[in-house]
Amino acid sequence: MKKKRIIGILLAAAAAVGILTACQETDDGGDVSSDNRGTSTTIHGGDNSGSAHPTGIPDDVRFEGRTFRFLTSPRSGDAYTECWLDYEDGVTDTINTAVYKRNSATEDRLGIKLETEHSATYYGAVSTIIDLNTAEEFYFDAAYLSAQSAGVASLDGHFLDLNTLKYVDFTHDWWDGNCHEMLSVGRKNFLMVSDISMSVFERAHFTYFNKQMLKDLGVTEDPYQLVRSGEWTFDKMYEMIKLASWENGDGTRDEKDKYGLFNLNIPAVLNSFDYSFTGKDEDDYPVLFELTDSLHQSFDKLRELALDKNLQYDPATMLDPSVDVSKAGHIWAWTRSTMFPNDQILFMYAGFMTTEEIKEMKSDYGIVPNAKKDADQKRYQSAIDFYADMLCVPSQNSDPEYTGAVLEYMAYASTDTVKHEYIETVLKNKRNRDDDTKEMIDIISKSLHYEISDIYDLGIRNIIVNGAENNTLQSQYDKFKIIYQNNIESMKEKVSKIG
Repeated sequence: MKKKRIIGILLAAAAAVGILTACQETDDGGDVSSDNRGTSTTIHGGDNSGSAHPTGIPDDVRFEGRTFRFLTSPRSGDAYTECWLDYEDGVTDTINTAVYKRNSATEDRLGIKLETEHSATYYGAVSTIIDLNTAEEFYFDAAYLSAQSAGVASLDGHFLDLNTLKYVDFTHDWWDGNCHEMLSVGRKNFLMVSDISMSVFERAHFTYFNKQMLKDLGVTEDPYQLVRSGEWTFDKMYEMIKLASWENGDGTRDEKDKYGLFNLNIPAVLNSFDYSFTGKDEDDYPVLFELTDSLHQSFDKLRELALDKNLQYDPATMLDPSVDVSKAGHIWAWTRSTMFPNDQILFMYAGFMTTEEIKEMKSDYGIVPNAKKDADQKRYQSAIDFYADMLCVPSQNSDPEYTGAVLEYMAYASTDTVKHEYIETVLKNKRNRDDDTKEMIDIISKSLHYEISDIYDLGIRNIIVNGAENNTLQSQYDKFKIIYQNNIESMKEKVSKIG
């Protein structure tokens, strides 16, 4: 009775705001008959079962009649809430159709029914799992939750170590090996990224550039060629940024002028420079970074740019308060969707979701991975947004075989459906402006950087953020070093107790 009462309250609250199996937004603008959606569930060349199946799940493993339930964030139009776990009948846009095929293939292969329930609020999903765990009740088999909120909750034992799930093999291509390696804590993984959802990839941190502005400025070096040669460095980018400053003559630097850069996030760019705010010890636990001369120099350069209002546009301090940004949602989205398309910003740090915001842009634009610190850096890196949703499994889940089989097969089935259609059709074709962009998307997809100190909210990025605000990097580091080391020790103690 207790379980029914708890679940009933949770679902009643969800239904009250209309968020159960909410509608899918279309990426190509229209609703069409479900008759045209297609019914084929053939994936990966049609090899969907058998003992030699790539997933390693034996042919006789089925779970006839069972329901697998996901919990995730609300579909409210928020930047972080779309995980593409469920589909809407009667809508045949590219992604909705891909989700339908993926889900149907998974259901057919394992004899199950997939259901997704959306929380009433963004952070409410994590709270729901915590409440169920506290009551020792089980309802949701898995969840896609805000990474940082779920990461913090996992340290209190609210999520399983995903390595304990049967059939799940994180060496398979449909799982992100970088995520598995970089977010492991004491060789345990509570959060993971796979081809099931593009939430993390869609919000990777990279660079947009305005081709028309480069042409008008007389810049002859091609960012695409610089990326290919390994010479796309921050110094090169900075040279171009300095050329783009323009003031309209009214004596005020605001949204009516032109700038070289928008949306500089110093911690994320330092990640692109191959700096991590933690390392790993021999037991796979984080250790606090060292404040090296090289890091100091990079930080000082970025801080100088961030404070230069001739070069870097900051809507929080420079946008006229009378400007109506309501249609965009907030000042940052307004800047992305208005000033960049108006040829007022040369470079802009953003994610793939911005391609939808600027799809009507008349001038051509391109995308490249974030610039490296220098040409000696081995590879480009793109920091992920720690608010994006990641996969986790509630600790009250007591069936690792069932859960592992569903997640492994669903991830496998997503590669040629959801992931393929999002990258190859939506990004590379529908939202693509040139052939070079396709190559850049592939580079970005292989360069995701997962900052463990952000995901588990160890507070370490505050050294960088506060240091930038007050020009006190060294003193911030010295003052708070012991606090963050204690945070790490607390993390180690908690994780060591999780079975």
